[in-house]
Amino acid sequence: MNKNYLLVFSLLFFYQSVAAQVDTLSPVLGCKNIHQVHLSNFCHGYLKVQDVVDTVYDDSQYYELSFRLECTGEGFPSTDSLLFLASDFSSNVEIWARDSTGNTSTCKMTMYFYAHAYCDGGASLLFTTPDWKGIDSVSTHVYGSNCLLDSLDYHIPTTAPWWHSWTPGNWISYAGFVPAAGYNYEVVPSRNNDPLNGITTYDLVLISKHILGTEPFDSPYKLIAADVNMDGKVTTYDMVLIRKLILGISPQLPHGKSWRFIPQGYVFPNPQNPFNPPIPDRIIVPRTNEFPYGSPHFIGIKMGDVNYSADPD
Repeated sequence: MNKNYLLVFSLLFFYQSVAAQVDTLSPVLGCKNIHQVHLSNFCHGYLKVQDVVDTVYDDSQYYELSFRLECTGEGFPSTDSLLFLASDFSSNVEIWARDSTGNTSTCKMTMYFYAHAYCDGGASLLFTTPDWKGIDSVSTHVYGSNCLLDSLDYHIPTTAPWWHSWTPGNWISYAGFVPAAGYNYEVVPSRNNDPLNGITTYDLVLISKHILGTEPFDSPYKLIAADVNMDGKVTTYDMVLIRKLILGISPQLPHGKSWRFIPQGYVFPNPQNPFNPPIPDRIIVPRTNEFPYGSPHFIGIKMGDVNYSADPD
């Protein structure tokens, strides 16, 4: 009886010891030394994670592979296929392997893309007035950073040789505007020339009617245009400042602002009081695993011009 008890106890201890041996070894992973990737599907193509893995092994005989663009996420990625565009020229990629117990390994590489076709980035900037007239001569500042603290800071002038305007207010970039995925960046437009553009004594009449309540403004954009000193309200002092500009007493409006720009998709919580919360003046693009190509669209408001008579071209 004692021998049987000792045998059972020994077997139980053995199985507990085996069960206690947890796999703590990460998979062996090596990236291919790929310097160039030919995107045969015109200017873009999908790449599978298996295409960039040189070696992978795990003693559990089970592993899964995934990858992502650098600075676009944390932890094990969720995709084994990525879209790449030739106009991006290069991308830094993280390749991951994970075994059945959750151990992971990573390696990194830089890939360069090329295609036999002429490829553009497909990005553009669009500036329009509230009544959808295109605005030209807009200066744009783009800045931001990625998770490696690489900085992004450049200025797009009102005219540039690598931009082409198909229509007023619409500027198309040929691989020169949108940063690579993984950057958190901001787009901030401005235009501060010709402060008298569109401003007449009729604007003073309309502002006066609004203040007296006989003909209130029917648009938040008109309220923003009337608030030339940008103090968050429309008062007779705004009329004084506009009159000084018309008479030539002042060379410009307060803050040197001739135009204000608001993201086109912004919804005013209270259109009768567009100043609260503060009006956004930029479009913020967060880090993303997707290429942030698109068309940032801004509504431009000519300060002091409440009847939209300014020439935006």
